[in-house]
Amino acid sequence: MKALKVAWLYPAPKRQSLEATRQGKEPDHLSAIDAIREFGIEPELVEPLPWPWNPFCNKHSLYSGIDPLRAVKLAASLSRFDLVLSVGESSGLVLLFLRRMLGLKIPIVVWDPALGGDWRPREAMLRWALPRYDRILVVGSNQEALAHERYPGAAPTSTIGHWEDTQFYRPMPAPAKGYVLSVGLDPMRDYAALVEAARGMAAPFIIKTNRPMDTDLPPNVRVIRERISYNALRSLYAGASVVVVPLLDAHHASGVNGVLEAYAMGKPVIVSDSTGIRDFVIPNETALVVKPGDVAGLRQAIASVTASPELAQRLAVAGRQLVETRFSQAAFASRLAAQLWEVWHARAPKESLQCSMP
Repeated sequence: MKALKVAWLYPAPKRQSLEATRQGKEPDHLSAIDAIREFGIEPELVEPLPWPWNPFCNKHSLYSGIDPLRAVKLAASLSRFDLVLSVGESSGLVLLFLRRMLGLKIPIVVWDPALGGDWRPREAMLRWALPRYDRILVVGSNQEALAHERYPGAAPTSTIGHWEDTQFYRPMPAPAKGYVLSVGLDPMRDYAALVEAARGMAAPFIIKTNRPMDTDLPPNVRVIRERISYNALRSLYAGASVVVVPLLDAHHASGVNGVLEAYAMGKPVIVSDSTGIRDFVIPNETALVVKPGDVAGLRQAIASVTASPELAQRLAVAGRQLVETRFSQAAFASRLAAQLWEVWHARAPKESLQCSMP
């Protein structure tokens, strides 16, 4: 049985993170790169080059992923691969240009492009690149329509969701009385609403973020701004009685890591009803859901969970079950592998079509 050899392009160095994952020091950040081997995929991690070979290496990942020399070197050795997977829109950009210029046949797939923003350099890149990729793989189903509405001529688009490392993040012993925890760095976190919800409540709150707070903090709210290890982050989750993911409405899956990490830790979850997070939440089953910006709704949901051990346990059990069945590394790897095999079969020579995904 043929194994599909995939060049796996990241916009930033990941090999050190991969080794830390294998040693149990960090959760999986690499799209289940090991788990996908079980589905007949042989991935080879191709990192961006360092300075001076990559002039963009110390820039934003949108630029560091371009890496012209990496693309040229890869183009010269493409006979070793059956397919290229670009993580983010920029990693495969130069290779798309070279494929067109040199008449190369290898299929190129993009995973998790940042759709629907307003940053002009990224939008220009997306408009040029998305019609030239062979398949676009997105995190949330709402992004399928967005890809074709906003980027005319975009390639076929499929939703493959996200994953969580359910071995690293797992239920652990917790204190009888914990705190309300919120974790996240991205700008779509609505910490202003959470702080207002906390004001006047008896429960202690911990917010782990480096986002600025535009309001004074009540005495029951503590913000952790310094960097902490993943083991320390896991301990933070373990000590929480409930995890809150307050969000502004967004097209992308803002908050997905916080939601899935909390599920995996066996914690009850409260989350704002952002468009991009809906694929990861079953309202009133795996999480309590409130409208974005609804301070009173957040306060009521937090009070309900902290006052009812039965409700907290029901949400926690359902969340852990959901992440195990739909968002584990193996489940994600299965969906990703199916898409890669499908793309390869569509582009492969006829004599190769007798090979199929295991």
